[in-house]
Amino acid sequence: MSARYNIFGDAMSYKTNKFLHISTEDDPSIQTISTTYTELTGSKCEVKTIKSNSTLMYKYSFYAQGNEPLTSEEQTFWLHIKLQKSNDNFSSNIVDIPNCCINFSGDTKEIESNADYYYKTFTSFFIVENFDSKYLRLVARSYDTDHKAKLHRNYYYDSTNNVSGIYYNPSLIVAEL
Repeated sequence: MSARYNIFGDAMSYKTNKFLHISTEDDPSIQTISTTYTELTGSKCEVKTIKSNSTLMYKYSFYAQGNEPLTSEEQTFWLHIKLQKSNDNFSSNIVDIPNCCINFSGDTKEIESNADYYYKTFTSFFIVENFDSKYLRLVARSYDTDHKAKLHRNYYYDSTNNVSGIYYNPSLIVAEL
């Protein structure tokens, strides 16, 4: 452990070998979120080399758009997202982390205008205290079948229909605090 001195001469110490995970999912497939919990693409992380009961910061950014066809309230989306932990890569040991959940919602489009699509990037941010597992991930479900979301790709960019789609690469940062 190194020591540094501030202007008052008191010793300060810094832990320099903290866990840090940064990743981006390149060219992800479009992911439709239905009414059952689904792991979000690029949200899973194996947490290595931390002391037991450490505090972690978990930050995941992604893109969402409403479901198509965009002819009614179906284009709005309501997502419930929660953070989970596991010791066995989510095979059987899956635990929801208390107080680490959030709701995201879309807005309505003008029904008269076919060019007004709702889409937005979102960032979920959680502080996980006393982390005692090996894996983290986010799962999401839609409120009901009329309010599904499609993630990671936009087919309508600059008011034109882009057949191949524009990708938004979801990103994940997990850091030991």
